[in-house]
Amino acid sequence: MAQFLIINGSVFGFVPRARFHTKGKAYFYKKYRMQVVDQNGFDVNQVFRANKKQLSKFWVKQYFKYCITQPARTGAKEAISKIRKDKTKVIIITGRMLSYEKNFIGAFMRRSVKFWLWKNGIKHDKIVFCPENDNKAELCDGLGVDVMIEDKPQNVISISKTIPTICFNASYNRDCDGENIYRVHNWDEVYSLICDMEK
Repeated sequence: MAQFLIINGSVFGFVPRARFHTKGKAYFYKKYRMQVVDQNGFDVNQVFRANKKQLSKFWVKQYFKYCITQPARTGAKEAISKIRKDKTKVIIITGRMLSYEKNFIGAFMRRSVKFWLWKNGIKHDKIVFCPENDNKAELCDGLGVDVMIEDKPQNVISISKTIPTICFNASYNRDCDGENIYRVHNWDEVYSLICDMEK
């Protein structure tokens, strides 16, 4: 049985991320007079170059809206369902902030991720919580993953050195290119690519 991996960014949609950057823009300007530093940054820290205290205050205000109420990418539920029906095991590795902590906050974060997956009908075989900056290439190797779906640039580059990596196209990962990197724009393309890899 093949193994297959999804990271949160590959399941979340682009519109919510754009909306989240818009909210961040208003928040950081009003509170700190901070402007966007890197419009193509992957996360809030890269976009605004905010410090830890500023980021924490922002997330206290925005976490529920961004991490619980945002919908999955169009077609994610259906494609993942077909992939599982094709006898491919779906493993989710997430570096969602604080979800790896062994305390009340960590338990809340893990529960909120599982709730979001359930609410959006994203069925999976296993979920692994890890620190955001963990080496996901090593995790993939340890789990025996055959194919990775990812959108975070650093992960795309490192993971593609050992296994085929499907890169969800985004402004922040346009420079990710390589022999083992396959760029897609939607979940229909993901499913077709996985079917081709299985042949």
